[in-house]
Amino acid sequence: MIEVWVHGMCEPINPGGSMVCTSIIKKDGESLRRISEFWPPHEWMRAGSGTAALPSANLAVYHALVNALGFLFALNLRDEPTVIHANKMVYNQMFGTWTISQGHYAALANECRNILRTWKNVRGEMVAIQQNAEAAQLSLETLIKNGVQPRDWSKKGEADAARNHRV
Repeated sequence: MIEVWVHGMCEPINPGGSMVCTSIIKKDGESLRRISEFWPPHEWMRAGSGTAALPSANLAVYHALVNALGFLFALNLRDEPTVIHANKMVYNQMFGTWTISQGHYAALANECRNILRTWKNVRGEMVAIQQNAEAAQLSLETLIKNGVQPRDWSKKGEADAARNHRV
């Protein structure tokens, strides 16, 4: 069984801050790949990302997912993956009934949806952020390692922290 755990964050402001795009790929419970990419806003905007989108947490999740799915293709891992994350919008746009609107993430979201359609039985699973703690912690470590201090969500309350995908 292939599990693709993804997490994205954008700090210290969302949108417009530095993005971290994290994915952890496991096969039968064993880690095959752990990657967490850091994108300062100016780098993302000129990286040839295929979009002039303003960096955001949603965009980070989509970027992490596209990269993870590309990794599965590169290794010819054709097992039906389960995509696991804590982002309600991404889950509902990829596996539910929500449409992809004109948001700054739309180009990457459409690319992601097209890639997901290449599998017959790909599954999506939305979990509480605490269940995605491994990917969220890797994102946070990457952010701090690159000199970006995340906002202090303890003053905003648990609902805001959950919306920002923080553990």
